[in-house]
Amino acid sequence: CRVLGGGTCSKSRSLGIVIDTEHRDFQTSQQIGAAINRRMHSFRTGTKEGVATPKTDQYVELRVHPRYKDNVGRYVRVVRNIAFKETPTDRHERIELLARQLADPVTAAAAALRLEAIGSDAIETLTEAITAADQDPEVMFYAAEALAYLDVTDAVAPLAAAGLAEPAFRPHALVAISAMDDAVARDALRELLGATSAETRYGAFRALTAMHADDPLIRGEDLKGQFSYHVLDVGGPPMIHVTRSYRPEIALFGRGHHFKLPISVDAGSHIMVNGLKGSEVTVSRFAPKMPDEKRVVSTSVDAVIRAIVELGGTYPDVVQALIEAERTGGLSCRLRVDAVPESGRPFARSPGAETATVEGGSVVPSMAAPVPHLFRRLRTRQFGVERGSAPS
Repeated sequence: CRVLGGGTCSKSRSLGIVIDTEHRDFQTSQQIGAAINRRMHSFRTGTKEGVATPKTDQYVELRVHPRYKDNVGRYVRVVRNIAFKETPTDRHERIELLARQLADPVTAAAAALRLEAIGSDAIETLTEAITAADQDPEVMFYAAEALAYLDVTDAVAPLAAAGLAEPAFRPHALVAISAMDDAVARDALRELLGATSAETRYGAFRALTAMHADDPLIRGEDLKGQFSYHVLDVGGPPMIHVTRSYRPEIALFGRGHHFKLPISVDAGSHIMVNGLKGSEVTVSRFAPKMPDEKRVVSTSVDAVIRAIVELGGTYPDVVQALIEAERTGGLSCRLRVDAVPESGRPFARSPGAETATVEGGSVVPSMAAPVPHLFRRLRTRQFGVERGSAPS
């Protein structure tokens, strides 16, 4: 079913592994749980605990490891690649085989995931893949992504570069960086907030919010319970970002957000924003059974937004004013709606690499990994903002 107005789940669904009929028995269930817990654990009230709990002879319950909270799809894939019957000699041989597969762009994604499932024993192999001279960019990305989920600092630089330059890698690179418990990773996301690309900037903002919501650079305020409001003192061209899903949120990137006069736009059905010349804008409210009110403020977007909210304006009202101003040329900066990094984009491999044909005849492979939860889009109208209201 679909909740047309949106909704929030208040009860967590269980996650687990089901053992097929042929291998079903309690001993196998215990072995699988033990293997997963040797590789993955978390802390509850300061106590170290494994993430797997064998429940029956056919079902092992899983808790999501904190590092994968924004990419549960990858977590499941990693867990499914953990070997539960493997000697040290077998593991050594398998790492050597996976190292050879990692060097080939065609098999690199699967090999990196399997090395990530091995854990610390695979770090050296993955690190060699990102430090080799003239390394293939696809190989470097997959290796760096796996290293990020192993919390290895060396992964940050190649992932930040990939997130900045390659749209096909961007969502996965940003989520991987945000999964790390590392000051270098946090600084990399802060640096990306000043990029030219709107998608990179907002993607880095959301990733940094997931990583450290109290970071002073991005920490916002609640404007009278209407929306989360963030003014980011960062480099790059000034940009305003609003959301139509995820949560009601407005973020101002950079400096110099101003309305250009003359301007006359509506903020909902009862509030008007008008300015003819000079350096002032009048925000007026005319509502039935309420006294008329107005605020005279500067042309600063920040000042106008606050004035609209002070006069009782809602999130949709503020967004309407911004979109109308952008459409009529009344904004001095870019306005973007849901500039969220997207998965499934094509990536052009090096000449001679194995490729796949896509619609239109282009010969390029596509990033087929599931969309990280952090960047999933809701396909319904949200917060009174119509889909396609402004370019993203």
